Order: sequence, then structure tokens, then C-alpha cells
Amino acid sequence: MSNLQPLTDALESAMTLAEQVRWLEQKIITLETELRKLTHNGWMSLAEASEHIPGKTVSALRQRIKNPKKPMPEGVVWRQEAKGHEIQIHLGNYRKYA
Repeated sequence: MSNLQPLTDALESAMTLAEQVRWLEQKIITLETELRKLTHNGWMSLAEASEHIPGKTVSALRQRIKNPKKPMPEGVVWRQEAKGHEIQIHLGNYRKYA
């Protein structure tokens, strides 16, 4: 059995290394996703924008941009073709005005 000990140690070390590689791959994927969320600044639907702004729901975004007391500028921060159509938000400009 003692002859197999170096082989057993090598296998355990290899498995640990493989686990570390898998963890690092997951971490890279997570960081890339977060970076895309932070750097995406163009026009998108309210649903997409709510995914990029932590803690904001679609309803909260709609209320914020159309707030009667302090509305955000239409055409700059948000746009809508006609009443009943989808509202789009420019994420970069939203962040500037928020």
C-alpha cells in the first residue's frame, strides 16, 4: 500500500487543482457578466435595465422616469413611440440623471 501513496497524493492534488480551475472559470464568468452590466449604457427596455440596476424593478424605473414632480427628460433618458408602446431607457443617461 505504501507504494501507492505517492499516486494517491498526486490524484488528490490533481483533483484539488481541477476544482480550483473550475472555481476560477466560474469566477471569471461572473466577473465578465458584472462588467458587461456596468459598461452597457445604450437604449434598452425597462425589463433589461432593471437587470442592470441593482435593486430597481421595472415598476420602480417607470415611476422614477415619469415622476410628476421631477420627471426625467424624454428623448434623453427615456423614449416611447406612443402611449401603450414599450418604454425604452438609455442606461448611461439614466445614471447621470438619477
